[in-house]
Amino acid sequence: MSTWRQLYSTLFIMLGYSVCALLGGLAISAVVITPERPLLLALSGFVVFELLLAIGWFVLMRRWLFPRAYREAAQHGLRLEAVILAARPTGWRRRKRAKCISPRLTSHEYKLQIEVANPLQGSYSTTIYAYLPAPGPKPGQRISVKVHQQRPDIVVFDQPPAPL
Repeated sequence: MSTWRQLYSTLFIMLGYSVCALLGGLAISAVVITPERPLLLALSGFVVFELLLAIGWFVLMRRWLFPRAYREAAQHGLRLEAVILAARPTGWRRRKRAKCISPRLTSHEYKLQIEVANPLQGSYSTTIYAYLPAPGPKPGQRISVKVHQQRPDIVVFDQPPAPL
């Protein structure tokens, strides 16, 4: 499953948790409001609570979406060449706004079955997901990838495939 699809599926779960946290924070602030404690103090406590919750959520999402092994592969991996064996669109797409009055830039997600030619371990095939621009990859096309040094099953693109 691709990273963005995982993000969308967990986004709704996290949205539910956020709504529960929001209602819990409002309940806490409602309990805290008494004649001795002003409304401003209760609301500022609620804002700090929600801010800490949001920061924690973004840190966890970053770690979940971009695991450490993939970051290490992108930074310090072995540069190798791979051949695309099969490319199949998954149906997901990403749009970005253009900088001028041109149409929006669209890239589609592809499931790529690639064969990595590793001189240390021989050639092997693996599957990666990537957002690529319109014509998409063709079987037999060569791409540059980076492979994790200790875990050869972790493969990432050497550079972003498109400047979107």
